[in-house]
Amino acid sequence: MTTEASPPCEPASLACACATFLEHARYLRGMSQNTLLAYAQDLQEARRFAGPEARVADLDADFLDRYLRYLRDGRALQPASVRRRIAGLRALCRWLEAEGHIAVSPFRTLDLKLPTPKRLPRAIPRQEVARLIAGAGRLEGETSTDAWPHALAQRSQLHRLASGQRRAETSGTPRTGRLEGETGDGGPAGAGRSGDGAETARLAPCARQVRDRPPPASMALHASATTALALRLMTATGVRVGELTAIRLQDVQTDGRAIRIHGKGSRERSVFVGNAALADDLVRLRAARWAAETAAAVSAGRGAVAAAAAAPLLLNRHGRALTPQALRLRLRRLCAVAGIAPHVTPHRFRHTAATCLIEEGVDIRLVQRLLGHSSIATTQIYTHVTDRSLIAALEAADPLGKLEGGST
Repeated sequence: MTTEASPPCEPASLACACATFLEHARYLRGMSQNTLLAYAQDLQEARRFAGPEARVADLDADFLDRYLRYLRDGRALQPASVRRRIAGLRALCRWLEAEGHIAVSPFRTLDLKLPTPKRLPRAIPRQEVARLIAGAGRLEGETSTDAWPHALAQRSQLHRLASGQRRAETSGTPRTGRLEGETGDGGPAGAGRSGDGAETARLAPCARQVRDRPPPASMALHASATTALALRLMTATGVRVGELTAIRLQDVQTDGRAIRIHGKGSRERSVFVGNAALADDLVRLRAARWAAETAAAVSAGRGAVAAAAAAPLLLNRHGRALTPQALRLRLRRLCAVAGIAPHVTPHRFRHTAATCLIEEGVDIRLVQRLLGHSSIATTQIYTHVTDRSLIAALEAADPLGKLEGGST
């Protein structure tokens, strides 16, 4: 059914059709940002191959045949990568057919044979996980969470100074550097005014910085501590790296035992933290971050609760949301320092979490819920991984060998 948001593309250019389809996918189908980005990359490559003058009518079986040969032979992509590259083009053609811009999608008659090897997920050896988590806390020097309250108190003071300076500039009244209810010598209000000028001169630049551009609310948490917490969370819950970096303060339960995850396909699920120490760290980080974001919002004249709730849990060294790419780079560097080769990817922590849970006897359907798999078949692949542990245990025990050895 044609919608008002989908202007006719025929005989428009392929570029027009791609742009309109992406708008449709974003606003009418509500696709996730990651899916939209992947589709945009798929279509961009198809457009480059087709040429700037390509039109919707050019999307036929012959075009697909030439494009697939280009991906496999010209680009030398693996079958899995070819499937990835044509996913966006397949979705575009399906939409063009549904909208009536083409009679039949050329994919309907495509006999696509791209066998992909069955690869078992690779879990990280347990001793390497322990080394990486321990090493993350030492990388670049660790900042203890015990320092959070002091740092947050300093930020709170600066924000209050900035708010007072803003009011003073508005009213035209000089503003001292004290907190409300304090005097220059630290006594109660009204007990004296000495030292106001020096204190104001000392703190005014800091207050002005907070007023004009509030400093990051994450300065109390060093990058190394953030990395260690991220690795522990991925190991304990099996969340994807994109899901991890998308966690907001409002997603973390106040006791740190559950986290709401925004997963693939705009699906939400809850993951649970079974490790008491990790849950305690989450509670402390959430409380500290909430206080810092509230103070920043109040000083900027914004809604404190809404700002704190929507703030990301994990930040980079500049006070912005930690990105998957940044975490991958940190992990690569950590592997180099720890002498682990080849380097470990964040997704292998997900494999490790699932494998460990199944090895410990957790029901596969519970693991499916934790990982957010829509099909149990996806989770069952980890049962094959645990067969390796069974084989290793049998080889170590070797009852036949011991019996035969004892009888000779």
